[in-house]
Amino acid sequence: MPFYVRFTAPGGTKLATSVVNFGLGNRCGTIAAGWTNATYPAIVGQTVYTIVCFAYKGKPCYGYIYWIPITNCGAFYVHGLYYPSYCNYRYCTHQKFECHYGNIDWEPVTIGESGAQVYRNDTFVLKIQRIAKRQSLLQEKSRIEWLKGKISVPYIIDYQVDETFEYLLMSRLRGIDAAQTKWKNDPIRLVHQLGSALRQFHDKIDIKNCPFDECVNQKLKECLDREDANDQLIAELFANAPQEEEELVFTHGDYCLPNIIIDEEQCCVVGFVDLGRAGMADRYNDIALALCSIQYNLGNDYSHIFLEGYGLFSSWDEKKIDFYQKLDQLL
Repeated sequence: MPFYVRFTAPGGTKLATSVVNFGLGNRCGTIAAGWTNATYPAIVGQTVYTIVCFAYKGKPCYGYIYWIPITNCGAFYVHGLYYPSYCNYRYCTHQKFECHYGNIDWEPVTIGESGAQVYRNDTFVLKIQRIAKRQSLLQEKSRIEWLKGKISVPYIIDYQVDETFEYLLMSRLRGIDAAQTKWKNDPIRLVHQLGSALRQFHDKIDIKNCPFDECVNQKLKECLDREDANDQLIAELFANAPQEEEELVFTHGDYCLPNIIIDEEQCCVVGFVDLGRAGMADRYNDIALALCSIQYNLGNDYSHIFLEGYGLFSSWDEKKIDFYQKLDQLL
C-alpha cells in the first residue's frame, strides 16, 4: 500500500514535497496510511527506497517506474500518487516523461524476434506483449530472477498484466548487443568470444534444483500445442531425432547475437538478455541456434571459430545441430 510521507530535511526543515513508497514502515518505523503532515526526524539521513511516478504534460502516468534509493531523506523528492493504479505502460511508449530525476524517452527496439514490443532508454528496457498461451513474459521474469547472482542478467523492476497485455520492466545492461557491436568488423575475435562465453554459461550454472524444463519432450509438447502445428512435420522431425541421451546443461534457449551483450572496449561478453526459453536442455540446443545466428549476421565462414571457442576442436555432432535448428523453426 502506498503512503504519502513528508520528510524532515537535515536541520529540521519541513519539505512540502512528498514521496510514494511501498514498505517504508518496515524500513523506517511506524508510518500512518494516507495523507499526513507529520515529520519523521528518525528517518532523516537514512536510506529508504521510493518509487518514481512520472508525469506527462503535468498529468501523472498512473504507475511507478523504478525504485530509487534515497540515501539522505529530505535531500530528494519525486512526484507521487495516492493509490496509483497498476502500471499501464501503454501510455508511456513514444512519450517523454517529466521527472525530478530527468526526462525519459522510450526508443523502440527493432532488432530481434522475441514477439514482444521492446522499448528502451539508457536505464530501462520495457517489454509489452499480448497475453498468449505460449511464451509469456512471466516465464522470462521467473528465469531472470532465478539466474540473479549466477550470471549477468537484467534486474527485474516490475511485471504487470491486464486483460490484454503483459508488461515487463527491467534494467538495461551496459554494453552493445553482438549483432550491432563494432567488433563485427573483427568477426574472428567476436565469434571466438561468443563460443567461449557460451561454454562458460553452460559450465557455470548448476542445474541441480533447476525448475525450468526445456528438454526435447517439453519442446515436442510445445510444438504440438501450437494452433498452427504441422503434425506431419513434427512427426518426421522427431522420428529422426538423435537417439543419444541429452547432454543436459542450463541453456540460454535463444543464444543469438542480439541477445548477447558485448563490452565495446574489450570485446568480451558482459551479459545476456531475452531469456524466456532458458532452462535445462541439451547443450546443442544453444550451439545450433548460435551457428544459425552467426551465419545470418556474419556469413558462413565462422562456424568452426565458434565451435573452437566453445571447446569443440575436432568433433561435433552435426546431426544434433541439424535437429535443433529444424526444431527451432517449429516453435
